[in-house]
Parts: sequence; C-alpha cells; structure tokens
Amino acid sequence: MGIVGDALSWLGDVISDAVDWLLEGIRGFFQTIIDVIVGFLRLSLPLFKDCYTSFT
Repeated sequence: MGIVGDALSWLGDVISDAVDWLLEGIRGFFQTIIDVIVGFLRLSLPLFKDCYTSFT
C-alpha cells in the first residue's frame, strides 16, 4: 500500500484501540457507580424499613 497507506492504516488502528479503551473505561465507571448505589440501597432499605415499622 505504500508508506502513506501503512501510516493511515496504523493511525486507524490506534484510533480504534483508543476508542475501545475509552468506551471500556466509561462502561466500567458507570458500572462501578451502579454497584455502589445498589450496595447502598441494599444496606439502607432494611434500616428504613425498620424505622418505618417502629414508627407505625
């Protein structure tokens, strides 16, 4: 393909890898936030339920 074609192909691969890495990082970040929220709700909901039943 020549030097220019090889360079463009390499650049395309680098950009593709960077986008994949970025999307994976974003997915992991949001998954962590969701896990934290779910974990907090699992801990806090029984406490709220106990408070609610003690007041009624």
